[in-house]
Amino acid sequence: MNDKTCGFDEDLWGLNEQKYKKYNVAYNTSTDKKIYNSKEYHAWSYMLRLAYDNSEEYIKKRKGQNITICEEWLDFANFNDWFGENYYTVDDETMDLCRNILDQDNNEFCPDMCIFVPRRIMQLITPKNLSKNNLPRGVGFRETTGTYYSTCYMQIDGKNTTKRRSGFATSEEAFASYKDDKERYIKKVAKEYATKIPRTLYRALLKYEVRE
Repeated sequence: MNDKTCGFDEDLWGLNEQKYKKYNVAYNTSTDKKIYNSKEYHAWSYMLRLAYDNSEEYIKKRKGQNITICEEWLDFANFNDWFGENYYTVDDETMDLCRNILDQDNNEFCPDMCIFVPRRIMQLITPKNLSKNNLPRGVGFRETTGTYYSTCYMQIDGKNTTKRRSGFATSEEAFASYKDDKERYIKKVAKEYATKIPRTLYRALLKYEVRE
């Protein structure tokens, strides 16, 4: 019985570098056929989609950023080795691969800049889409008073909480308030995870800057 009769095609899954490349750039030199349902392979595949998939879904996820992947990680076998050496867990949380927490300006997935982050923290530092009225993140406008307000969403003691401050004359003042509240909250969450995450991630969270 050959691989194709078992429902497995080495060309389709990128085992044959010469014949097939995902998105014309990525391939897999590993010969372990069990990896295709693994968390390692799913993380690699998502990384590829984020960088190279031109569907509307992933174009939106890129938010106009030019996301790239280092040459080393275009081969799944190399990414798989790095994954095994760097993956960790925090209780029962989903762990996400983050490229830009150690350096907020970094847009390349590579061994030196990537780190695994608990999903709660990943959601906390992932910027939401800008509002439809083009105001800064976390800022709203109240027409009845002609003033701006800031809104920062938090989770306190397991419950979702909203901190809202109002009465600002400009959107810049309202954003400064949001920025202060959000950065204080990120530091608070970092301290909650201090003994569970790598020190490099903890220090990055303490220095994290909320941007428009």
